[in-house]
Amino acid sequence: TNLLNQKVRKMRGVATSNSMFTEGADKVIEHIATWNWASIFTKVNWLVIAFWTLQVGVAKITVVFLSWLNEALQQVEFELVTIIFFVIGYLMFLLPPVPGIPVYICSGIIITARARSRDDVGFWGGTIIAISVSFVLKLAAVCGQYMIGVFMGKSVKVQQLVAVDKVFTRSIEKILKTRGLNLPKVSVLVGGPDWPTSVLCGILRLSLFQCIIG
Repeated sequence: TNLLNQKVRKMRGVATSNSMFTEGADKVIEHIATWNWASIFTKVNWLVIAFWTLQVGVAKITVVFLSWLNEALQQVEFELVTIIFFVIGYLMFLLPPVPGIPVYICSGIIITARARSRDDVGFWGGTIIAISVSFVLKLAAVCGQYMIGVFMGKSVKVQQLVAVDKVFTRSIEKILKTRGLNLPKVSVLVGGPDWPTSVLCGILRLSLFQCIIG
């Protein structure tokens, strides 16, 4: 676009130089040429490694850990299994890179498998309990993530990082401040990533009860 702009300027006879680009673009190119590109590419590679570790590696580790947990709880009583799983699941949800889907799947595997050994609970009873535990666990995790945001929001640097005074963040805040259920509010809370969305609600000091309803 800049090249086309300079071409039109030359055709009109108003160009200030014979360069392929405008004067402003030439200054930007000259400035970029002074950058230490070896250092930049090294940092980019480290960022890619960190992203892969958090996005892919942690997800794999989570599955392996939950598989080990399933084996470790084979001989534990059903009630104690439910409590242990809830506590571990809650702590895992407080970690940003841990995905939620493996936790839900493991809930169905661990709790339901233990319930089958109980005649008074059975498979379907265990399924209902697993669903209920996952639901309560999710709401409890939202509260925990929200409180993380409340404490993080006390830092001015964190507020600057999430751009609390920008139009985009303010628009999200306005949507989430609405009471009850509505499509925009539910779309933001459900469609957004779990940890960042809940933490952002805490940073913005939104109503926790209204966020849980959404």
